[in-house]
Amino acid sequence: RADIALGNLYHIPYYLNLIDLTVPYTTQCLTFLTPESTTDNSWKILLLPFKLDMWIAILLTLFLGGFLFNLLAKLNKKFILNNFPPVFKSSSTMNLTKLKIKNTKKMLTIRKSKRKLKTAQTHMLTISQTHNVKTGLYIFEELCNSILYTYGMLTFVSLPRVPIGWALRMLTGWWWIYCILVVVSYRASMTASLAHPPPKITIDTLQELANSHVACGGWKESDKKFFATSLDKDTQRVGMKFIVLKDMELATAQ
Repeated sequence: RADIALGNLYHIPYYLNLIDLTVPYTTQCLTFLTPESTTDNSWKILLLPFKLDMWIAILLTLFLGGFLFNLLAKLNKKFILNNFPPVFKSSSTMNLTKLKIKNTKKMLTIRKSKRKLKTAQTHMLTISQTHNVKTGLYIFEELCNSILYTYGMLTFVSLPRVPIGWALRMLTGWWWIYCILVVVSYRASMTASLAHPPPKITIDTLQELANSHVACGGWKESDKKFFATSLDKDTQRVGMKFIVLKDMELATAQ
């Protein structure tokens, strides 16, 4: 016989130190509620086609390719441009024009003018060739621009001008082949990744709850004692960060 009887008490050390409990008559499964994860991990889809070592290899190849383009451009500028003969100055061209206008009635002067005109045309051709070489090399003359244009080819952005020099052209051709292989592999892996998207971040066990940064709380001090006096280490960790809340609306808002 007893003067008073209480039910629905859990068989835990906290209650055993206060009152005597009968033999457990039922077993209940306790659950906990966690907020839905607000972390958007959809950005990982862009990285899933390749593994980490593959991404590192692509970045290293990108910088190596940009350095090679820059090196070949400087070598072409050093050895090819030095082979062009010196060009006329602007004053010589002006003097040639004046001489041709003043002596148009004299045959000897005309012949001399024709010879000088041919020489001037030859040097003008040299100026044009030199200009084409410079404009064909300027995109790779600086290392930063070389890396940017190399990255642009990797994303299928065409060069503003075809580089001059067979070494640069051959390297450009092989680099385009490499870019095509990388992009085709990436797109194929992307298709497979979209068919199996990354799972959402969820908390399903007490160990995950203890390791997460989610705050734990309840309405009773006994609930905190339930976790703190448990024999399981993960449950004890949950009890250490358990917060007792008296206001139900405040707890729901948090």
